[in-house]
Amino acid sequence: MNWGDLAHYPFHADVWGDAATWVGALMTGVASLIAANVYRTNSKDKRREQSSLITFPSHYTSAMDEDFFLTSVRGRVHNHSSALITHAAIVIEMTNRAARKRLSRFDRWLRPHKKTIVYHHLRDEENRDITDTILPGEDRRYYVEMPDDAGLCAEEVVVKLTFMDANAVEWERPMQGAPVESKLPGKIRTKLITWLQWRDWEKANPEIEETSDPPEGEDPNAPTSK
Repeated sequence: MNWGDLAHYPFHADVWGDAATWVGALMTGVASLIAANVYRTNSKDKRREQSSLITFPSHYTSAMDEDFFLTSVRGRVHNHSSALITHAAIVIEMTNRAARKRLSRFDRWLRPHKKTIVYHHLRDEENRDITDTILPGEDRRYYVEMPDDAGLCAEEVVVKLTFMDANAVEWERPMQGAPVESKLPGKIRTKLITWLQWRDWEKANPEIEETSDPPEGEDPNAPTSK
């Protein structure tokens, strides 16, 4: 049988193989997919191993009035793992439902920083630690006050712990939930988000400007007050 016979015998066993060959090939493919999925799951669990050992119980305080707006969040972060974590911070942001009520679709897509109400660095002020590092077995207490104009109840916010593990992987852990790796948007969207965030910062800080010709000894574009 040669290739020219395919037009006459499209499913001839001499050309296409018998049923046992097809079943064997199919089972091999299925086994490969299962093995790849198991490997992927095990790798993900291993990456999540340290982040799962970082806990942060929190307590809410609300105003005793008719609105019951959230006024503060306090608690502590404990590193139960055997390695340090860095860039630790408590982030309070609107829930998706609250954001839909307060922000336009454009802002939710390209100005995600507007969802953030508070970004609180877990910094050891006594040691002047600027990397927000929490050592193995260490506790870090925090107390975060909500802005007076926030006007949000406890059920309208999400409290998250963000940090970087020993493998330089960034994580987000909601107060009630498993840690997840931080995911960045696409390159074009990231550039737009960064540009809009910078523009919003400039509008919020009009007293700061960049000098085109800074004094000797200063870096270019050093911020100066008007």
